[in-house]
Amino acid sequence: MSRPIIVLKFGSSVLRTAADLPQAVHEIFRYAREGFGVVAVVSAFEGVTDRLLAQAEALGAEPAHDVGVSGLAALAASGERETAASLQIALSRAGIKANVVDPLAVDLRVHGTGLEGAPVDLAAARLRTLLDKGRIVVVPGFFGSDEEGGVSLLGRGGSDWTALFLAQRLGARCRLLKDTDGIYERDPNAAGEAPLRYERLNYEDALALHAPVVQEAALRFALAHSQTFEVARIGSTIGTSVGPHATLLPRLGEAPRPPLRVTLLGLGAVGRGVYEHLLRQPDRFEIVAIAVRRRAHHEASGVPGRLLFSLDEALEAPSDVVVEAIGGIDEAGRALHRALLAGRHVVTANKAVLAARGADLRALAEAEDKTLAFSAAVGGVVPVIETLRELRGPVARIEGVLNGTSNFVLDRLADGASLDGAVADAQALGYAEADPTDDLSGLDAARKLTLLAHEAYGVTLDAERIPRPGASAIGRSQPAGGGGIRRLVATLQTGPEGCEARVELLTLDAAHPLAKCRGADNAIVITLRSGRRIELHGRGAGRWPTAESVVGDLLELWRNQAPRFDRPASLLGEFEAFAS
Repeated sequence: MSRPIIVLKFGSSVLRTAADLPQAVHEIFRYAREGFGVVAVVSAFEGVTDRLLAQAEALGAEPAHDVGVSGLAALAASGERETAASLQIALSRAGIKANVVDPLAVDLRVHGTGLEGAPVDLAAARLRTLLDKGRIVVVPGFFGSDEEGGVSLLGRGGSDWTALFLAQRLGARCRLLKDTDGIYERDPNAAGEAPLRYERLNYEDALALHAPVVQEAALRFALAHSQTFEVARIGSTIGTSVGPHATLLPRLGEAPRPPLRVTLLGLGAVGRGVYEHLLRQPDRFEIVAIAVRRRAHHEASGVPGRLLFSLDEALEAPSDVVVEAIGGIDEAGRALHRALLAGRHVVTANKAVLAARGADLRALAEAEDKTLAFSAAVGGVVPVIETLRELRGPVARIEGVLNGTSNFVLDRLADGASLDGAVADAQALGYAEADPTDDLSGLDAARKLTLLAHEAYGVTLDAERIPRPGASAIGRSQPAGGGGIRRLVATLQTGPEGCEARVELLTLDAAHPLAKCRGADNAIVITLRSGRRIELHGRGAGRWPTAESVVGDLLELWRNQAPRFDRPASLLGEFEAFAS
């Protein structure tokens, strides 16, 4: 069964410069981890199209006289192509597999003058093929191909039309992301009484607006095809639904939602990545304290000293959520227990502490009615935890490459590297710890199996008792005589003895989905008792993939929180005294 598809359109009002790309990555990952196949349609960065049009005019293009129209269109389209390539790079850094698909490569045909055309055809199957492989598809908006294979534009704001056309042909949900959380009855930035936001808006009423938020031609296309779509802000839980339904204004405006106050424990590779992501979202997150061991070192790297404390001091800071990024078991376990007991939500990527103390921490979180989120603990940006929670049938078997470090090392060994050299390369790239024994022995993968066993079967396993090959086995690893690809495969399945788990070095045929998992990537195959098979893959090691998954948990927590209208004065006073 194919996954549902969503088309997300990022315009120049939200992707003004390359500095805004991480926000688009968060939004794409939000829907990918919810199980959607994602198509991201992009406009050029702010001001780029105007610059390119002026450049074409300076070169002698005269559209009114049909001079240089084809070249002008091709030059203007290069702005969208630049943004698409930039977004693919940003997604790749986060460990998210994505392909840039040019409209001409999927025969997005446009009929018109070359500058003001209308989309009329699309090879949608090519997009579906990539989506079925679990890829994010990034499409430059605003243009397609004319009858001669040249570039033809869709007019100003044409990326809206690209998004709606793709969604209509793919049978997908469509969400147009703007710099406003919906469509208002009048300009929300104008002077006077604040306007109300439409919760639902009829096509005709949308067309009647003095300054429509959506391109008029795109609106008329949606009207002609009875297509419902959404207009919203990145990360928003609200928006305006435009469609054939009756127009509806909300009775009351949305109350402003204060940012979640975050205590960050640890500022190493992952912690620093989380820190940098949160700094870009001051409307959603406020970092109130960071636990570090070397205060002067982190101050020298640019972190404000007022945020840096010892672990005990940081846990005293009044906050809404604690992010644990210190690693290990004992110290991290005590910190998580203390945070939950104090009524804080907790987010962690620490599979070691969850494997050892997960049952106690889950029970405490439930007793305190708080969230214990750990999506990053298995698979990095591979949404295996979320997928297991959303499945509609019982799981028969899970098998996967769950450790990016060992996978990277095995690939380097296959290329002829020594074990020491392969490990050194992994460490240099941030894929391996100073001591990679847990990764190479299979213990890390075994710990992850304990988390999957709880999600899939509701059972508690002891990671230390799960069979695994040991660290020395990787060093001796060589493909079998008949060739094949060596992988450290973790398997979980139901059997006569109940839930059976193991980690083993296997030689796989090159066509096996786990054999295709390269470098520091992870891959998981989930087989349901119905026979349905789900394949997931993405980067499983490194700062940015893990940080992306941690921030994904934080953003979900932020979206799920009821608005807090006022902070208790006692807490404000408490923290002001603490921070001073």
